[in-house]
Amino acid sequence: MRKLISILAVVALLVGAMALVGCGGGRGGDESLVGTWNWDVDSGYQYNFNADGTGTRGFANARETFNWSTSNDVLSIGIERWNYTIENDVLTIDSRQVPGLTFSYIRQ
Repeated sequence: MRKLISILAVVALLVGAMALVGCGGGRGGDESLVGTWNWDVDSGYQYNFNADGTGTRGFANARETFNWSTSNDVLSIGIERWNYTIENDVLTIDSRQVPGLTFSYIRQ
């Protein structure tokens, strides 16, 4: 009986994990974001988007790590939500939380 309960618990955990992966799991998304992007105001500030949905941002001596995902034209970085566009190797992000907060980054 204990073995059956253990097996059912493992199956429940796997089903839960697959459900998260099925809905994006908060990891990755639009492959056109993958790579390094330099801020157009100061190229020392960079975003690095990895294909697995992880990334880093900041200046070389002060990088922070994050998880990212996309859905349609919305980029989620942690709790932040940004509308984003990529045109001519320029990534523009517009905050969905702070009106008028916009940044542009150039693909490295």
